[in-house]
Amino acid sequence: MMRFRIGLLSLIFCCLTNFVWAQGSNAYELSSNTLIHLRQAGLPLEILRDLRSLVGIRFDTKEDLRAALQKLPRSPTTEALEQIEQFAEMRRLQLQAQEFSGDQKKGELVFRGEVQGELPREQLRFRSELLNLVRQEKYEKMRSEGSVEVEQWDRTLQAGFLFYERAEEGFANEDVRGPVQILRFNEEFRASAKQGKISGNLMQADLLRQQVLLQGRSEAEPARMELDLDEIRRQQAFNSLEELPPTSDSPETVTLQAAQATLNNQVRRLLLEGAVELFKSPEQLRIYGGRVQVEFDATQQIQTVYAERAVCFEQPGRVARADSVRMEQATQLILLEGNAQVQTDQYNLQGESIKLYTDVSQGVAQGDDNSPIRVTILMDQPNSASNAFRCR
Repeated sequence: MMRFRIGLLSLIFCCLTNFVWAQGSNAYELSSNTLIHLRQAGLPLEILRDLRSLVGIRFDTKEDLRAALQKLPRSPTTEALEQIEQFAEMRRLQLQAQEFSGDQKKGELVFRGEVQGELPREQLRFRSELLNLVRQEKYEKMRSEGSVEVEQWDRTLQAGFLFYERAEEGFANEDVRGPVQILRFNEEFRASAKQGKISGNLMQADLLRQQVLLQGRSEAEPARMELDLDEIRRQQAFNSLEELPPTSDSPETVTLQAAQATLNNQVRRLLLEGAVELFKSPEQLRIYGGRVQVEFDATQQIQTVYAERAVCFEQPGRVARADSVRMEQATQLILLEGNAQVQTDQYNLQGESIKLYTDVSQGVAQGDDNSPIRVTILMDQPNSASNAFRCR
């Protein structure tokens, strides 16, 4: 069974959630993001753990912040103090462009031509050709067009169009009630980081409801996700201020592609639709189907994979296909239903329902009582794997 964590949210939100309208000031405040940035900058782990006690506290002056830092169990060095002040300072988003216009009544600003912005507190920079900002009492909007690029540390995001909208009371014209925060990238969205790569024609995230939609142009030009699971685990430990796990000689990776991917983190479900392909290493497991649903637990460990619509999967030593396939982590079983067929280098199985052990060496669990399995022994073909049907 596949053992991997869903890294989609952590990768997509790597720098998106911080790229909102910056409400800066000359004050200082440490957040959980501040500690992550300070660790990235090289601050010792023991000092970072001491700083947790100051997260969420606002300091009106640099002197107030320094006084609080001096009371920590381990007083930071002069160099560390300067780093902490740099990342704790609540400065506004800094912008420059060739043209600028504004409408004070509407709370609107427009920047045109080689627009560049920086949010120093988050080590975040961006570029585009047009940036439109609207800020009202209970509503904020940001629209950016033309070769949009966002950078933060080793992470990059690119798209032709960016749109962000926040409304405290929802959108009346769309019959959406309650607070809403929507972020959307259109036109060849690409995200890249150590943890992997994501690409598609559209990416839309509901930040409050923890839902993400990723779409390709079509089944022929699908959305794609390449995830390094070891790096995702290391990043999770990094963000939690824990010791980093050792690197592996056989890294775990997952590649997913589909016409559309929908992640709902609140119900812990990832749905892939349209010419779905999934590849997991080092197990060398490949799954193909028209629709694949992945369910995971609170720790984001995969529990169930359910695939349907002309499903086929391959493992070293085995290839199988059926109308639908269900893989269970708890039982370590795979259930094939509807026109099921399995082939190894030793036998060929056919039936309406076939149960397999996840471990290829354990063979077959059982067939359905009402639909027995037909078995063909491949006695005269010692290298029959070369004669097996293929998924692709």
